[in-house]
Amino acid sequence: MSQLLVEYPQTRNGWCDNPLARAADGILRYGNLTPALTELLDVQVHTFAAREAVVEIGGPRLTYRELWYSASRIAGGLQEHGIGYGDRVAVRMPVGARWVQAFLGA
Repeated sequence: MSQLLVEYPQTRNGWCDNPLARAADGILRYGNLTPALTELLDVQVHTFAAREAVVEIGGPRLTYRELWYSASRIAGGLQEHGIGYGDRVAVRMPVGARWVQAFLGA
């Protein structure tokens, strides 16, 4: 099994070079950072759908496809309860696979 290694240049502090700015949609973002973790997950799902994304010791093992599906269901449930893009959501539960699903769903 080959692994993909991505290296990021560390020549300067990225937080200082990415000033906080409000985008056209009204959401505050840092300069040129990736817009959302869900976009990164989407890329992984399309590239490595059957590979394990989350492994909880003594608990569930989720592939990228399973993680995407469960996070999407959680996101849909939040939307049904009136929570939308830009709203703040707290995830208060023990750390593990279910926490990752809830975090990405939120």
